[in-house]
Amino acid sequence: MTKTSPASLGSKKPKPGLDYTPQRGGRKDVSYGVVQRSKAGKTHTAHKVVARRLENFEASNSPPLAGNPTCARHDILLPRHAPDHCSSYLGLCNHFEAQALPHQRDLIGILTLRFEHPDTRHVIWELSREFLLEQVVRKRQLPVILALHIPSISSRPTPPHVHAMIFMRRLLGPDFADFDRELAGENAKQILAAEWEEWTSSSSQLSVGGIG
Repeated sequence: MTKTSPASLGSKKPKPGLDYTPQRGGRKDVSYGVVQRSKAGKTHTAHKVVARRLENFEASNSPPLAGNPTCARHDILLPRHAPDHCSSYLGLCNHFEAQALPHQRDLIGILTLRFEHPDTRHVIWELSREFLLEQVVRKRQLPVILALHIPSISSRPTPPHVHAMIFMRRLLGPDFADFDRELAGENAKQILAAEWEEWTSSSSQLSVGGIG
């Protein structure tokens, strides 16, 4: 059986422990890569991918998504015709995995948007949320889970950033359908970065051109 999504080409060597391989090139304040079912001998699930970013400040022995999120802010964005049980993190991941194809490779695209330290947190959040809702959820019919991380709270120098966890199959109604070929392709980062630049070009509230 053929694989269900294209290979991620034009990517760089992943950092140790990273569950996806970031694509190369473009702006440094935007990163993107796709988490695949198997990587470096490890098997990933939607539940693990999402929990890893929602529960970023505390270690837990509980099953993924059994505990409460610990990141600064979080939300779930759904296409219009998504079933109601997908309105929770666990419900969406359950639905996605229940309908996974036997040899499915691509799971979730990880888009990270980085900001400057002085940028106001609620502006960071709303700008990112509006962008993902319009350009990914409504335009592409892909569910997205968002997580805002503020590493400085735990005494780290990394600037604030938003992780967008993009489910790679379109949710056109009650069931998942085809894969988004562009966001699974080798130019996905360039496509998203160009859309993000256009989205933020008229904003005077954020210094989104760098990473601090």
